[in-house]
Amino acid sequence: MPTMLVEVYSPSGGYGFCVGEDTPRVYFAADAFTRTAADEPPPVLGERVDVRDVRPSTDPKKAAKAKQVIRLTPPTKVAGQVQSFDHRAGWGFVVGADDRQYFLHRSDMVQPWLPLVGDRVVFFAGYKGERPRACYVRPAA
Repeated sequence: MPTMLVEVYSPSGGYGFCVGEDTPRVYFAADAFTRTAADEPPPVLGERVDVRDVRPSTDPKKAAKAKQVIRLTPPTKVAGQVQSFDHRAGWGFVVGADDRQYFLHRSDMVQPWLPLVGDRVVFFAGYKGERPRACYVRPAA
C-alpha cells in the first residue's frame, strides 16, 4: 500500500486523484475515501493518504483506480482573515492564525458566497504543490 498525496479532489464530481514519487497517478471515487472521524472534510489537497487495492486500467489513457484511500492524519483546521480577493478573477489570499499566507480560490468555498477583504474565515490547510492553499473555506461563526 503506497503512501501518496491527494493531488485533486472534486466534491461536486465525487472523485479525486493521488500522486506518489515513484508511482503513477491513481484515481479514486468519493466512496473509496475513508475518514478518521465523521466530522472531517473530504480529501484535502496535499494530504498524505494510504492507497490500497489499486487496479490497473484497461485503457492506457486512464489512471489506475484505488478501491480504498485512507486518511493518515486529520487535516488541520485554521481560522484566518481574508487579505485580498479579486471577485472577477475568483482568487486571493488569506492569512491564517498560524501566520501563514494561503492561496484562496472560489472553487474552495463551501457555501455559495465570495469573501471580502477583512472577512474572517475558517478552512482546512492544504497544499497544491509546495504552495499553502485554503480548502473548504467558510465564513467564521
